[in-house]
Amino acid sequence: MARTVTIVHPGALGDVLLSLPAIRALRASFPRQEFGLLAGDEVGKLLRTCGEIERLFPLEGDSLASLLADRTSRSRGWAGQTFFEWLSRCDLAVCWMADQDGRLARSLGDLGVDRIIVGSPLSVDCQGAHQADRLMEMLRGVVTTCSHEEKLRLPDKVLDAA
Repeated sequence: MARTVTIVHPGALGDVLLSLPAIRALRASFPRQEFGLLAGDEVGKLLRTCGEIERLFPLEGDSLASLLADRTSRSRGWAGQTFFEWLSRCDLAVCWMADQDGRLARSLGDLGVDRIIVGSPLSVDCQGAHQADRLMEMLRGVVTTCSHEEKLRLPDKVLDAA
């Protein structure tokens, strides 16, 4: 089975679209891994249809809740077992959200994720003026460059549906 990269982004459509340069930079740095996104169902479906990710784990499901639950609850068998199996093959998890108590990072580590980056791009620690720059800033040491200029390529079926 292929190794994976997991991105957790609980933001709305605009916020997730601003993360595309960072996601693409990650893809360039991890070309052999499959990419999974834990995000809102509709935005995740759009990115999957456009070929930006291979796997969607909808926020509306129990994947995030299961990560934030205690170990005892996780071991009882959530519907998120597929997500846990995905994470067991995960080389990198990038979580663009706050984790004040460290529970999210601990859970990812407990599930075997090799490298974990957790933090909110809204943090005062981020120096970039633009949200896309702040997201990239959090990936320092993992990716080198990215282009903000490549637009999202919408397949004909998406354009027709619109």
